[in-house]
Amino acid sequence: MSKKHIALTVIGPGKRGTVARITEVFVNNDASIEESHMVRLGGEFAVIMLLGEQ
Repeated sequence: MSKKHIALTVIGPGKRGTVARITEVFVNNDASIEESHMVRLGGEFAVIMLLGEQ
C-alpha cells in the first residue's frame, strides 16, 4: 500500500516558537514531517510541509 501525503502551507508573522508549535500538533497526532521549507515572503514567515502517516 502506498503512503498518503498532505502538503500544508502556513503563513504568518515570524515569532519565536512558531515552528515548534506547528510541529507539536503533528507529532501529537501521529503524523510525520517528511520535508519542510521555511522562508520569508513579503515580510511574512512561510512554512511549507509535506506530511505523511507514521
